[in-house]
Amino acid sequence: GRRTGRFDMVRRQVINAADAAADSVADLECLTTAEVLVMAVEVTDKELSWNKVQAKLKNARVKQVSDVIFLAQRGMVDGDKGPLRSRVEAEFQRGQNVYITTIEDLTRAFLLHTATLTMTSTADHPYGINEAVRLDLSRRIS
Repeated sequence: GRRTGRFDMVRRQVINAADAAADSVADLECLTTAEVLVMAVEVTDKELSWNKVQAKLKNARVKQVSDVIFLAQRGMVDGDKGPLRSRVEAEFQRGQNVYITTIEDLTRAFLLHTATLTMTSTADHPYGINEAVRLDLSRRIS
């Protein structure tokens, strides 16, 4: 966060504690030096459900968090994928950026991005820059 200037510190809660009990939006909260909450990251080792997303987004909106990331170890509940996609797009239209991905996909994107930053030219990468850095945040849901 410091490198991008987006946030200056990260506050985390006890992983198995209920976020509401800890008065937090999510497991990880990214704040500015003025302690303005700019990003929330929710991590789950279960499939991500519609109900969990609904609850988190409601709380994030109340606390005016502009970016919410859901990292789901096991992806999304199959029957919830359609409604989740619609909700993510609706939130984007309201000015709230919501991203849902798996930890594996995020790690892959991070490693590719890091590798690309260390190269002197795009020709150094076997797939070229466009294929290497495919974090594709425009998809919002991986």
